[in-house]
Amino acid sequence: MRLFSPGIFAVAASALPTLIKTEVRQSSLVVRNESFKNKCMPERTYPNSAWTDPETILETNCDAYGRNNPCLRGDSTQPGGASGNEMTVVTCENFLSAVGKDGYISPIKEDGVKSVCPPGYYLNYLVVAPPEHISPEMNYPNGDFHFLREDLFQQINNITQKGGWSQKHGFGPPPTNLDGLQNIITDPSKANHHYAFYNPTSLTPRWINYTEHCGFSCAPEIRVIKSGNRLSTGQIAGIVTGAGVAGLIGLAAVIHKVFPKNPISKAIKGL
Repeated sequence: MRLFSPGIFAVAASALPTLIKTEVRQSSLVVRNESFKNKCMPERTYPNSAWTDPETILETNCDAYGRNNPCLRGDSTQPGGASGNEMTVVTCENFLSAVGKDGYISPIKEDGVKSVCPPGYYLNYLVVAPPEHISPEMNYPNGDFHFLREDLFQQINNITQKGGWSQKHGFGPPPTNLDGLQNIITDPSKANHHYAFYNPTSLTPRWINYTEHCGFSCAPEIRVIKSGNRLSTGQIAGIVTGAGVAGLIGLAAVIHKVFPKNPISKAIKGL
């Protein structure tokens, strides 16, 4: 789901700390900063308070939720945006290509049937709505994408259950474990992905029907290293900051703020 759909729950993004605004490629990000860890690395559970504060609800979308990072905002929450390869036309082929450049990988089949991910990754399910399956008021002329996320645990009727699926749309609704028919999602490939949304100033629903199933994909976990302050070349390469001067400044901010004693930080902290 794209962020800030015109006319629906439109709210300007507030100023966030540089660390939070900077884009990261989470397949390689290594952090020791506890505030970053607590804010941007919640447990992959539903429900989770990391996703329920008003600002996060309004400023994050399905991509951020699929990657389990409530700090991802703006272009970094568009498929391919973190790597500078954002889609222009939304198709399954383009969608899978874009997330692959953002660090997603293809799952493997367990017993030839069930899709599973290798260690360090977890399942997402990807769907697409072509333009003709979106109400005109949504203003998505090139179609729309959507991520669903496999959880470690869910709390259902005050009972903790292992696994389950949840999702978050991109213009205000909080996360949910329900599909378009308000059924608990147990298998996203069999769930109903026809969703209706209501503008708070209008009783007319707007709707999106994700009719094209792109399938399962494996999202990378953010990795945590608890010892050492030194950034390796691979770790630096894993921090995606876009292009140009703004990207370099963003990289400097991340290294200096997360790893203030690192020699690299000392060399570039004056940027």
